[in-house]
Amino acid sequence: MVAPSDLETQRPDAAALDDAALAGLAQRFRGALIRPGDPSYDAARAVWNGAIDRRPALVARCAGAADVRAAVRFARERDLLVAVRGGGHNVAGTAVCDGGLVIGLIDALAERAWGVVTPESYTIIFHLGGAVGRPDPEGSAFEDRRAAHAVNIDAVWTEPARAAACVAWTRELWEAVRPYSTGRVYVNFLGEEGPDRVRAAYGEAKYERLRALKRKHDPTNLFRLNQNVRP
Repeated sequence: MVAPSDLETQRPDAAALDDAALAGLAQRFRGALIRPGDPSYDAARAVWNGAIDRRPALVARCAGAADVRAAVRFARERDLLVAVRGGGHNVAGTAVCDGGLVIGLIDALAERAWGVVTPESYTIIFHLGGAVGRPDPEGSAFEDRRAAHAVNIDAVWTEPARAAACVAWTRELWEAVRPYSTGRVYVNFLGEEGPDRVRAAYGEAKYERLRALKRKHDPTNLFRLNQNVRP
């Protein structure tokens, strides 16, 4: 067991977080900055262990690596106590602190993925990089080779009565993690979602290159039973 004196969870002498300082951070932060009094503050500071009741001065829900770097730099410049929250399941409550900064690592996914409505449903986080990220990004139609992860949300059900709940869970989870997305999508994960989503799968420049090829080799769009790039 860890003695209370061994675990620093508050630092009363930390520099105050004034509005001007937070405004500067907000200019370079894509995610959400949550302060005491905000509607989502209590949910943002809550952890799995209900006995933990700490009140950070700021919760920075990061939307990517750049946000993490900005939050860490912000904390160092002000000598803030930092807690890092993934899923918030550590029994000691080290994912949250009093008076400091909580850096949230896309915990919206972890929070909602546990709320599956059927035991068959699941969420996969694919770790990319490696061979995916090494080729020249402009050398093929595959887009966003620099992305660190891809997320696949799958609702599975066998009873028709559960269809609405499963679809709702999937859409709610997607909306929760959408702000942390690059805006791109893996083309094989697309359903019938319209031309804008197909364009997002390739990016604007590559999509236009593919359209030029289509106009040259298939101007009548004979091969259109696919995630179609129109001539």
